[in-house]
Amino acid sequence: MYKDILKSLTVSPEKVLSIASAFKSALSNRPDVCGLKLLDSTCTRPAGEEQAEVLALDFGGTNLRLLLIRLKGNRTYGVLKEHIISLKHNRWGIDLTDASIDS
Repeated sequence: MYKDILKSLTVSPEKVLSIASAFKSALSNRPDVCGLKLLDSTCTRPAGEEQAEVLALDFGGTNLRLLLIRLKGNRTYGVLKEHIISLKHNRWGIDLTDASIDS
């Protein structure tokens, strides 16, 4: 299941550059207005008793981290799988942290 999820997230180098260019354009037109449309990601504080397997995505400054986590209840959890992708040095050969990215 985890490998299927990762496989479905495969993106071509051309698509990565296209997405990076769109983000750059949306952010650089006017510094006082962001052109990106974001979903409200607020949620209630967990009770700690949840039991499930969840996929977590962490976009850091230079890495994208994907984790498959099992919530066990009693405020405990276990990391089942972890995959880290460098945004600087990746299989596409594109530094996605570079502010000058342009298509």
